[in-house]
Amino acid sequence: MTSARTPAASAARPEEQAAARTDARPQVVYVWQYREWGGAQTYLLGQIPRVRRHYDVRVLIPDGSTPILLHDLARRGIAHETFGPAVASAPAAGLRARLTDRAGRRRSALALERYVRQTTPPGSILHCDIGPWYAFPLLRRLLRRYRVVVTLHTAVLKPSPARAASWRFKLARLFRQSGFALIAANRDVRGSLAPYVSPPVLSRIPIAYSFVDRDEIQQARQVRLSRADLAQRFDLPADRFWVVTLGQFIERKGCRELLAAAARLDPAQYQFLWIATEPPHAAQAALIAAARLGRCFQIVTHGDLGGDRATLLAALATADAFALPSLQEGLPLALIEAMAVGLPCISTRINAIPEAIESGVSGLLIPPGSVDALVEALETLRRDPDLRTRLAAEGRRRADTQFELTTTAEATLKVYDELRRDAVR
Repeated sequence: MTSARTPAASAARPEEQAAARTDARPQVVYVWQYREWGGAQTYLLGQIPRVRRHYDVRVLIPDGSTPILLHDLARRGIAHETFGPAVASAPAAGLRARLTDRAGRRRSALALERYVRQTTPPGSILHCDIGPWYAFPLLRRLLRRYRVVVTLHTAVLKPSPARAASWRFKLARLFRQSGFALIAANRDVRGSLAPYVSPPVLSRIPIAYSFVDRDEIQQARQVRLSRADLAQRFDLPADRFWVVTLGQFIERKGCRELLAAAARLDPAQYQFLWIATEPPHAAQAALIAAARLGRCFQIVTHGDLGGDRATLLAALATADAFALPSLQEGLPLALIEAMAVGLPCISTRINAIPEAIESGVSGLLIPPGSVDALVEALETLRRDPDLRTRLAAEGRRRADTQFELTTTAEATLKVYDELRRDAVR
C-alpha cells in the first residue's frame, strides 16, 4: 500500500497517523475502488472546498489510478492516499471472468477495509462511490466503526426477481444502521429505488444534483482559445459545423450511434470532435476506422488539450453544438457543463437527462438508439442558427440556476451533520 502525503506525514506508520488524527476536527474520507476518472469523482471532489470549512478531508483511491484523476487532484490541491488493488469497472463476460472479477472485488474490499482501519479514527464519515448491493459485506463491516455515506449517480436497473429480493434485504439492513445514509444525485435515481426501500425511507433520501462550478466556468471564459487554434493544432477544418462530445468513448455514451450519424451526414459540412478521458484502445480504434470517416470524426484527449479544466471547458465552448446520444446515464456532468458554456445540446430522453433538458426549450431530446433522430436533430441545429441561440441561452440559464455547486454541497453537508448528531444521541 502506498500513499501520497506530506513529507512530515510520510514517515509515520498508518497506526500513528490514525492516532494523530483522533483529536483533529471531524473527518470525511472520500473513497472509491476503480481507477478510471469521470463525473462521479468530479462531483465528489468539487464539493471538498466547501466541506473543508467544517471537516478535515482525505481522499483514498486504488493503486494505478488514471493520470487524469491524479492531475485533477493536484490541480485542486487535494492530497490522496492509495489503499491497494482496484476493482474492474467493465462488466465481466463468461464464468471465468466473473469469478476473477469477484475475487478481485474481494481483494480490493479487504485492502480498503484494512487501510481505513489503520489510518482513520472511529466515528469518521466515509463518503463512498460504491454500489451497496455489490459491496454490502464491506459496507456492513465499515459501519461497525464509521458513518458511511453512499451517493448513487445512475438509476438502479431492474434485476431478476431473486436479485431484487436480495437488494431489498441488503438495503433494509443498511438503513437500519443509524450511521448509514444514501444520497441520490437526481430524481431519477431516487425514483428507481422505490421497489427496494419503504416509502418512509425513500422520502428521507436527499437529492444533491450534479453541478457546475461557476469559478471554473469563469476561468474558462478567460482562456484565449479559438476554433482556429484547435483546428490548427489537430489539423482540422475550422469552417465546418463543429459537433463536440465530452466523456468516455464507450457504447453506453452512444459512440456507435454518433459514428453512424456522422457517416450519414455530409462530411463537407460537419466536423465531429470527441474529447475523451484517454486514447481509444484497439477495439475502439477499429470501430472508428470501420466507420471510414477520416478526419471528419476525431478523438482527442484531455491531455491533448493540456489537461487543465479551464482549457477543456474553453475548448468545449468553441464548438457549434454538443451531442451526447447516451443509452444509459445518470445526469452527465459533461452535458451540464456544455449547457453552462453556452452550447445548444442534443441528448437522449433517458434517466435524469430530461431533468436538465426540456426538448425544444433548453436543448433537443431524441429517443435512445435512434440514428435517424440524431441525424435530424443535428441537421436542424446546423440549418437554424436562431434556434441554436435560443436553446443555448436557456440551457445556460438552467445550468447556472438549477445545477449549482453551493446547493449540492449544502445538501451533502446536511447529511454529514445529521449523521454526527445521531451518533451522540
